[in-house]
Amino acid sequence: MDVNLMRIAITVLSLFLFLGIVAWAWARRRQPDFEAAAQLPFGDGGGDNAAPEAVTTEAVTTNAVTPAGGGQR
Repeated sequence: MDVNLMRIAITVLSLFLFLGIVAWAWARRRQPDFEAAAQLPFGDGGGDNAAPEAVTTEAVTTNAVTPAGGGQR
């Protein structure tokens, strides 16, 4: 198989894959799902998929970094 023929085949396959994704995204049967997903940022967060509570700074431990040349070796 010639390398140029392989490049053409991959390009055509990529084009069809792209067109398939565009058709899937613009399909009317997907519209209710996308409308619901578009409203997620405006929700109250009380659903099953609510974000976990914020991490407090007291719960985070850090490792102290010593300055260059000053520390144990």
